[in-house]
Amino acid sequence: NQKMTSDKKLNPAAIIALKEALTHIYWYKNDLRSFLINTLANPSILSTVNWDTVKRNIIDSVVETLARNEKKYQDELLRLFLAVASISDYSHLEYLEEGKAKAMRAKKAVEALQKYTSGFQEIWDEKQQVEERRNAYSEKLEKINSFKSQ
Repeated sequence: NQKMTSDKKLNPAAIIALKEALTHIYWYKNDLRSFLINTLANPSILSTVNWDTVKRNIIDSVVETLARNEKKYQDELLRLFLAVASISDYSHLEYLEEGKAKAMRAKKAVEALQKYTSGFQEIWDEKQQVEERRNAYSEKLEKINSFKSQ
């Protein structure tokens, strides 16, 4: 189980598996772009992407930006891993030429990615719980401070 913490770098093989899955899941760049826009919370990550290049270069650019700045973008990287690993419907690929083969490649790429992401959901849930507790504590402090200042 690959743990994703601030002191430990993500397994390079997991990064490659993520790129491979993204390459096969979306055949069209517009679909890929829509998926990334709707998955990533920080849209500035996509602002430097050259959308006129080939799809594999786009994916490399996005994933490498996240991986190289893992401390800064850890949540984004985790969000992207979980979103890709949760894909189970490849019917959109079946309508393309050689669609069944494309759908099978996408399914195999996602299954390969899932081997790295098994522990990520727990980590994500823990991060969310910590954030909720931090927010609740901040609100409590604000109430106490406003009460004291009255």
